Formats: sequence, structure tokens, C-alpha cells
Amino acid sequence: MPEQSMRAVVYVIVLTQFAIPFMYSGVALTLPATGLELSASGVALTLIETVYLGAGAAFLLPLGRIAESADKITLFKTGLLIYAAATLLIGFLPSMATIITVRFVQGVASAFMGATAMAILFENASAHARGRAIGLCLGAVYAGLAAGPFVAGLVTTQLGWRWVYYLTAVPLFVSFIVVEAKLKHWRFSAPDLNWRASSCVIAAVFLLIFACASLGRGAIGYLLLALAVAACVAFFELDRRSARPMLEVGRIRQNKEYRGALLGLFVIYAGGFGMIFLFSIYLQLLSGFSPQEAGFVLMSSPIVMAIIAPIAGRLADRYSPKGLAALGALF
Repeated sequence: MPEQSMRAVVYVIVLTQFAIPFMYSGVALTLPATGLELSASGVALTLIETVYLGAGAAFLLPLGRIAESADKITLFKTGLLIYAAATLLIGFLPSMATIITVRFVQGVASAFMGATAMAILFENASAHARGRAIGLCLGAVYAGLAAGPFVAGLVTTQLGWRWVYYLTAVPLFVSFIVVEAKLKHWRFSAPDLNWRASSCVIAAVFLLIFACASLGRGAIGYLLLALAVAACVAFFELDRRSARPMLEVGRIRQNKEYRGALLGLFVIYAGGFGMIFLFSIYLQLLSGFSPQEAGFVLMSSPIVMAIIAPIAGRLADRYSPKGLAALGALF
């Protein structure tokens, strides 16, 4: 790939890595206003966020497998276009049911980009620039988390919650135009995928989401939870028997560094994403903060992460990533 085209692709990938968490942390600030306008229940507001994250998580493994044999640029551009269109559409929707449905589509589109973005960087960025590019992407994730509460809070207070979606869609469409201008090819091929295992992992994630939303409503919550566990077990068994498993559990067990990195990322993201959602509801509904004021409170921690991540990426090109990761874990 020509250097000029690669530079444009890197910046587009950085923007998408910014947009995906932005559309979580920013939307969290809009939920009380959305609920008031559409007379939504607390469970429905929760589903706006959990369906988005759940769709991204559920489809990430299957799309990652497809990306190994398909054209990654095509998958990335497809996800970007769908994500931009879904973001714009949500601003016009009249009901919670339609918003939740399109948030699901938006989450699936984020999985298209998430399954291909880093692979595109690894395959096309030069060795000396790879760490910097990855650092920029990680910084963009935390910048999105940081900017989401502040920008969405400000926009919601001044213009209304629907404008968060309108304004976010604009740079996404511009990014698609840029990447399409630099990389015009579209190559489609039959997906190489274990459909039964993929169906099980998707079912497991969504059964778990709806189980958690129904645990206070009698036996249905526990039934859904049991079905989620059964679907998860079925996925591991079907995937283990596959000639090309999506999740190579044996390698994860053998690689202590990778296992530790996965655990660390799980703890960091679980805490960070959960805090943004819960504190947004608490500050606005219980403490009487405006969306703008709540956004100021919630933006501090991700700002620090956004500043440090690119610096850490540069240091990782020169020094041991293990030591840097251990230092970060101490803090």
C-alpha cells in the first residue's frame, strides 16, 4: 500500500476507534433526556447501551474469522458505511424499540471495524511506525471515552440529545469518502465460517444480556441465564471440534502473557465502561446535574488515559512492553 494511502487509512482507523467508544460514553449522557422524551423505562435505557456493546462483542469472533480469509479493507469500509448510516438514522427515530434495533445494527457495524482495524495496521504499517500507529489507536479509544461525556453533555444541554447522533455521523461519512477515495477496491468472497459455533456465541451474548435485564422479574431471568450458559458451552464444544476454531483456548492457556493481557483489558474496560453508564444516571437523575455538568465530571479519567496511551506506544517501540504494562497495572 502506498505511504500516502496508508497514512489516510491510519487516520480513518484512528477516527473509528474514537467513534465507537464515543457512541457509548456520549450516549450514556443522553439517556436521561432520551428517557424523558420517549417515556422510557430504566431497563429500556439500559438496553440502548448493552445491545450496542453486546452486538459488537457477539459478532467480533465470527467477523474476525471471516476477516482471515476475506478482504479486510472491504469489511472495514462496509462496517464504516453501515455505522455512519445507523448513527444518522437514530437521530430521527420516534420510539425506544426502533432506537434499540438500530443500536444493534450499529454494534454489529462496530464489530466489522473492530475485527479488521488492527489487522490492517499490522499488515500495512512499517515496523518502525507500527507502535506509534497502535498507540494512536489506543489513545483514540480513551479520547472517545473522554470526549463523549463532555461533548454529548454540551450538545444535549444546548441542542438536544438527537443532535449527538447528527453531529457524530458527519465525520464518519467524511471518513468513508476519504478511505474510498484512497482504496477503491471492493472484493467479496464466500465466508469461511463455522455457522453453528457462530450462532451459539451470538446467542450466548444476547441471552446473557436479556437475562441480566430480567433477573428481577421472576423465573424468566434465571431461565435465560441458564440458556446463555448452555449456548456458551455449546460454542466451546462446537468450536473445539472445528478444523479452524475461532477461539484457540489451548494457545491462550499456554501463553501466560497473552492471558494476562486479556484479563487486564477485561478488568480495565469493565470498570471504565460500567462507571460511565452508572455515574451518568446517578449524577443526572439523583444528584440533579445537567448533562453538561455530568459530562465535565466524567471526562477526567479518560483524558489522562488518552494523553498517556500514545506516549506509551512510542515507549513500547524502544523498551520492553512488559515493563510498561506492569507499571501501568500498578497505577
